[in-house]
Amino acid sequence: MLTNDSRNRTLSLISFLVTGLIFSFVGFPKTLFGTAVILVALLAMLPFSKNYVPALWYLGFSAVITFITFLSIPSMISLPIVILVSAVFFYLAVKTGKGDGEVDI
Repeated sequence: MLTNDSRNRTLSLISFLVTGLIFSFVGFPKTLFGTAVILVALLAMLPFSKNYVPALWYLGFSAVITFITFLSIPSMISLPIVILVSAVFFYLAVKTGKGDGEVDI
């Protein structure tokens, strides 16, 4: 039987995979704009946060998805690639994320 924590993690993984698929479905010019917005947001965050490095995975994720959409790979090939890339970046997000009770000083 799944514990509450493993259910939450499974639901988070599924949600992130769906997010990656939706982001890839919008197509190249829009994914490039989304990646640019994330880059500007990270740059705006620099003066206010000492610990921005754990958020860099999201810029990498959006850049990889943008590159996949730029290649215009047929959807039957790109879907498994996007799912695999999303799973890898979900793992990176979990590993670099802060746990409960950790405070950015």
